[in-house]
Amino acid sequence: MGKTIFNHNSIKREFNRRYNNIQFIHMLLFVSSIPHAIWILFSIYSQPIKILSSGSLWIALILILKNSFLYKRKHYRLIDRLILCLLIITGLQFIRFIIFDNMENTLTVLTNPINGLCLCIPLLYYIYNYSFTLKYVYRCGLILICISSICFQGNYYVLYLSPIIIQYSLHTKKKRIFIYCILLLSLLFIIKDAFIPNELTGDTQRAFIIILIYAIIVIIAKLYKKYYRLIALCVACISITLPISLFSYSIATKESIFTRINDMENEKIGVDTRTFLYTELLTDLNQKKAFWEGLGIAQGYNSFYFFKNKTRDVNEVHFLHLLFRGGSLWLFFYMAIIIYSIFYAIKFSKNYLCLGGSIMLSGYFLAGFICDINGFNFIHVIIFFFIAACSSNKWTQLSNSNVLRLIK
Repeated sequence: MGKTIFNHNSIKREFNRRYNNIQFIHMLLFVSSIPHAIWILFSIYSQPIKILSSGSLWIALILILKNSFLYKRKHYRLIDRLILCLLIITGLQFIRFIIFDNMENTLTVLTNPINGLCLCIPLLYYIYNYSFTLKYVYRCGLILICISSICFQGNYYVLYLSPIIIQYSLHTKKKRIFIYCILLLSLLFIIKDAFIPNELTGDTQRAFIIILIYAIIVIIAKLYKKYYRLIALCVACISITLPISLFSYSIATKESIFTRINDMENEKIGVDTRTFLYTELLTDLNQKKAFWEGLGIAQGYNSFYFFKNKTRDVNEVHFLHLLFRGGSLWLFFYMAIIIYSIFYAIKFSKNYLCLGGSIMLSGYFLAGFICDINGFNFIHVIIFFFIAACSSNKWTQLSNSNVLRLIK
């Protein structure tokens, strides 16, 4: 009897230790994302804010890595192996930087979320094995929505969180009016930024419109519950096959599909940003024969329009940026993880959270070919929560009522 009580107490202490660690990790991830909710662009942060934001991220990632070793579990599933492959390539890229690159850039490489940090994002996967993490993602995301709204900024948080918000906010009585007001205010700023050019924050119009469409699809699917799975499947098939087909066409013909829209026979190649970005990056990688391994976490964009004209300092297409930093192998595994999670949830999920998550992951996948989601921030926390939840039997087998209890 005494031995049973001792084992019970040991398990309870171990659980509390993990709970406190993950709670602290989320606090660090939240703190690091506050500047993004206020200013959006990393380049306009003050230097102390840059150090605080990136420092919080690195501490969080180190703690995640530490926990993944201390509380290791068997990694037999396909997605576990894909995540491991990503992290091995990430480690090799850091070793490559230490051995071959100019160490004078170390501070920039370690602090700027579009450099080394962007390849460390998959580490987030390891903290979402526990069901209590759902409330942290929801609450931190809701506070960041409040902050961005108070600062008159449109932000993706409310859109990517739509499966969680719809699952909970529409059913809660406590603080319902407050939550509705914040969501409405945030959506107004998103619509404003989606249709009115904002010189300070850059070209966010197409990005907001794309993700807004997927958030609306989540709402429609929730209204037509009987067809939720079918809607998620159709959205996934279109969102995955369309951009891959068009990208393959561009590679085969050596002509960007966007040239069908814009006349590129002039000096204003930088105006049609997507043709410009695809053409410049693919030409650069081809000339340097670096498609497999990429150019590394410390390199800049050195082709003519990036380097000579000084018109751009970062590639605004998420998947192209990952291709540049990590190479085609890194990008392949990353895409495979997203696709696997989407279809696993569609096939096995018994709740609207994971089905809605599969729709938002489909939107994230499509947006990756067009939009800028490069800098490490809370958007990726939400995305990897959905990746972990949508690909896990532990999450997909939860009932809708159980999901509501977890959020509460």
